[in-house]
Amino acid sequence: LHGTWQREFANTEFKWEQVQAGLVDGILPVSVKAVNQRTGASSLDFRQHQDHGLRVIVVGGNSLSRGLTLEGLTVSYLYRFTKMYDSLLQMGRWFGYRDGYQDLCRIWLSDEVVAWYIHVTSATSELRQELRKMRDQKRKPVDFGLKVRAHPDSLLVTAQNKMRTSTLIRRIVSISNASLETTYVETNRNIVDANRRVVERFLRSLSDDGYKMQISASNNPLWLNVPKEHIATLLRDFRVDPQNVTFQAKDLAAFAESTKEPFLQTWDVVIPQGSVAPTTLGQLMTNPVERSVEPFPNTGNILISGRSARIASPGVEKEGLPPEMVAEIVSRFRAIEGNKGKTIPDKVYREQRPRPLLLIYVVHPKVKLNDSPVSDVIALGLSFREFDDSSEAKQVEYRINVVELRSREPEDESEELGADDLD
Repeated sequence: LHGTWQREFANTEFKWEQVQAGLVDGILPVSVKAVNQRTGASSLDFRQHQDHGLRVIVVGGNSLSRGLTLEGLTVSYLYRFTKMYDSLLQMGRWFGYRDGYQDLCRIWLSDEVVAWYIHVTSATSELRQELRKMRDQKRKPVDFGLKVRAHPDSLLVTAQNKMRTSTLIRRIVSISNASLETTYVETNRNIVDANRRVVERFLRSLSDDGYKMQISASNNPLWLNVPKEHIATLLRDFRVDPQNVTFQAKDLAAFAESTKEPFLQTWDVVIPQGSVAPTTLGQLMTNPVERSVEPFPNTGNILISGRSARIASPGVEKEGLPPEMVAEIVSRFRAIEGNKGKTIPDKVYREQRPRPLLLIYVVHPKVKLNDSPVSDVIALGLSFREFDDSSEAKQVEYRINVVELRSREPEDESEELGADDLD
């Protein structure tokens, strides 16, 4: 206990001797309560403990996170996760806040939950930027609403996976100014091998059609001005884990093949190199990138870079840009007050791209000490600068199979804990 105190709370106004003297009186009144559909909030009556406070460990699921705020909450353990923004934000009430106790509040989350809170925070920030942009452009709220609904991440705003049928959800989404990655990867050996063959066939087709590989300034294999038909074929044949909700490969393939948008007629292709010992990808020798992964025991699949939810290394989206353009972008970014010494975000390069970018990653999974090793896998990334996609013809129609998606993530309406579950 003293070691924990020194690690977590040594910077508070109390001294260990004071805390030690009050441990028994502080802990003895603590009870464990289950809050679920049967017990409801009635098991927590704060009014009966107004003088000394209710000291309780509360265990629950949906009933706890939807409609109940715990007074004086200081410590939260959040194990379950969801990809639905509204549910995540509701669960934020578990995290607690109490005047005078800010330095004692603690939150314990898995890497998976942290990754999704990072994601929803980023999406919320982008939403604010869109609001400011709409205000500056004097656009109407109806225009703004349509824009938000068209954003790929808006597929996650609410729990569409609560549907119990196999109906496909169709949604027109915008990929303007978007960076998409297949961070969820299936590790089934047959699927991994099949995806590798798809990529090797794609690289062979580039060579057969006369598209020469060059080595970029970052020492990455690079192909420029590849026709959209090649990209569409790769996306159509590549197997993507359905948990990559914003990366619906077949729908992206159909869009890439049919779009008349001038910006999307030819692509750049890059295979980012890592520091792992070289391996073969068809006729190409490539160094896989090493990324930490979060295994999913129920499926055997993995989440790449769970906490950051990114595969790309900073700066990769400058691949294919002329060196003089890169130098100008860097100079312009550094000239902005407060940017000196900061890493240049990829969106700065993305805004200047003359063509979209396809990224092919050979990923060497780095597992935790006690997890089973995972062989190298293939992951994809796409980068699109901002372009006019106001017409429906320039937007992607996504079709989401809610049953398949639902089978891949924890049950959002799972059975609540009962008293027997606490034994």
